[in-house]
Amino acid sequence: MEGGGGRLALGVRSLLAGLIIGTMTVIFTVSKATLVFSGALAPFLSLGIGLVLVGALIMAIIAVASKSCRAVIVQPQDVTAVLLATAAGTMIADAGLAAEAAFATSVAMIGLSTVLAGVTAYVVGHLKLSFVVRYLPRQVTAGFLAASGLLLVREAFTIVMADVSFRSPSDIATRWPQWLPWCGLGLALSFVVRRSSNGLLVPLSFALAAASFYLCLGVFGLDLDTARERGWLLGPFPYDTLLQSSGTVGLRDVSWPALWSAVPMMLAVAGLCLLGALLNVISLEQLSGREADLDGALRTLGVANSAAGLVGGLPGYHMVSMTGLARRVGMPDIAAGLAIVGMSALCLTLGADVLSDLPRGLVAGVLWYLGFDLLLAALWDFGRRIQHRDKALVLAIPIVAVTLGVLPALALGAVAACLLFVVVYARIDVVRLFTTAAHLKARVERSPQERAVLSGLGDRVHIYSLTGFLFFGTTRRLLSRLQASLQSETPPRIVIVDMKRIVGLDLSAWEAFGLLARRCAEQSVELVLTGLSAPLRQQFGRQIAALQPSGLRVEGDLDTLLAAIEERTLAESATARRTVPRPGDDDVLAVLQRHGERREFRAGQTVMREGDASDSIMVLVSGQLEVSVAQVTGGESTLNRLLPGTLLGEVGFYARRERSATVTATQDSTVLVLGGDRLARLDTDVPADAATLHRALARIVSERLIAATLLLKDADL
Repeated sequence: MEGGGGRLALGVRSLLAGLIIGTMTVIFTVSKATLVFSGALAPFLSLGIGLVLVGALIMAIIAVASKSCRAVIVQPQDVTAVLLATAAGTMIADAGLAAEAAFATSVAMIGLSTVLAGVTAYVVGHLKLSFVVRYLPRQVTAGFLAASGLLLVREAFTIVMADVSFRSPSDIATRWPQWLPWCGLGLALSFVVRRSSNGLLVPLSFALAAASFYLCLGVFGLDLDTARERGWLLGPFPYDTLLQSSGTVGLRDVSWPALWSAVPMMLAVAGLCLLGALLNVISLEQLSGREADLDGALRTLGVANSAAGLVGGLPGYHMVSMTGLARRVGMPDIAAGLAIVGMSALCLTLGADVLSDLPRGLVAGVLWYLGFDLLLAALWDFGRRIQHRDKALVLAIPIVAVTLGVLPALALGAVAACLLFVVVYARIDVVRLFTTAAHLKARVERSPQERAVLSGLGDRVHIYSLTGFLFFGTTRRLLSRLQASLQSETPPRIVIVDMKRIVGLDLSAWEAFGLLARRCAEQSVELVLTGLSAPLRQQFGRQIAALQPSGLRVEGDLDTLLAAIEERTLAESATARRTVPRPGDDDVLAVLQRHGERREFRAGQTVMREGDASDSIMVLVSGQLEVSVAQVTGGESTLNRLLPGTLLGEVGFYARRERSATVTATQDSTVLVLGGDRLARLDTDVPADAATLHRALARIVSERLIAATLLLKDADL
């Protein structure tokens, strides 16, 4: 019984929510149509509402039938409606179009804008490029939201006071009873909704406001005809039904030259429709806790807009508010969409009379609510979390949109986005790591004697490892840092700039390298670039060739260059021992020569294997070994090379861990091996040798740990 009662309660809630969602969505759609078809287009309001409703009906049907959007309400949106309303008014005024031509050209512009928005969304979804929304600065998107909100607030006045221009604030002030209650309702709701989770608050508030309007008419003895004469109602419409035409308006009335002038705005509408869709889908994803198929949603949206545009419908995308209401009530996925389909079809069937008696203030109140809500979201919700500099940008975009127009505001946003990227990215230090050859060595494990010689390379070889993108902002900072090292009391002999992690660079980077190469040549300092990818070397081959006479060298990878520098340093050092030290020169080698087992390995043979038990300590006497590890994706990765005098296997042995890498002989090699059982006997039989071995091993491991710590310190880790 409880289960049946629960299903009945859910059914009642879903039915009530469906009626409210369907009715409110239709009113929202009518509000946006009224916004567009106002002023010079007011005589065609009923036909315009009909076209927009048909487009909204098509959108709802396609969304319900799709897999990616069946649980989401897709309808015309206020942001694009504001842009199209502004574009239509500007186009009609500039071209001086007659009534029929103005309507036909505006419908053509709206339809083409919607089709263009649909094609754009479908192509982006098909190419799986929906991730681009995450790269647009939030300050710019917040500015566009604020601009849309401010334009909605302004346009709401033109709807509620059809016979008074917004450019006459004194007339508006004297007729405050006509607009103030509805404007106050929209403003109050925009604040209250932020503190309430009840999804029925907005529709019930507007329903109560409409009932109060009709009640006041009765109290003051005013009938609907009187209210209609005073301009308080949407009607009367010139046609009986929403899709009836006088037969004099068609494609032949379209002014194509005037339409061509609106192309920039049409492109802006397509871009904002795409951006709004992505942002709303992400919001719905967070609301539901379920991962959304962004690309699939865009493909469905593309089909829906393309189909709606063919009948002159407004561009649309996902509605967060109504979708959130349906989910809070627990309606089945397609129930809300079906409710919108039913209400739209009912309104189209019954005709204009259903809408003609709606209060203008109700439609304007919806726009005021949406406008104030967007303003609060941009200026308060987002604005209070950002710096004053960013707040200025959020405020500047809507001010420009209202005073100069939407296109200048879009241009301001685009320029601001570029400047924000340059300013913010230029602050990023492209130097991922600065160190010296004393801390960062080639992937070659050498004897203690050779390591001691190479430790003196610190002041002679400076290494800069870069990351990111080099352009005029980051390059200037890098150049200043490199020049500072040349002007120090002990300048390096070699400066290495490793570009392995550089994804791109511009010509300013090569100009900086040229200047640095000349400074290095003046001080007899070598400047070497390493790690430059093959595509970048090919792209900038001419610049590289032009810089070589100035002393700049471009080598392969950093490790190969470091190995060559180390070999050259050892060859020049009179104290370096290129052969294995004699017994007594190295404590570990001396002990292993007395107690270890001598083993020979041919080139290609495995000395130890990754994952095996660590049961011995080894020292390479002659030959060369290579250390590698298995990759998760398959294959092996070479870590380093081992030269004579190198100790191996000691970490795993003392830590009682399995071998962490595979060691293979790359040349015929001789290794001294001290097994665990023999070392245990050594502790008992020859404690002096055992103590010597343990101290020497502790010293070697400590030196390696210190070297790793110094390198991490250089990397600021």
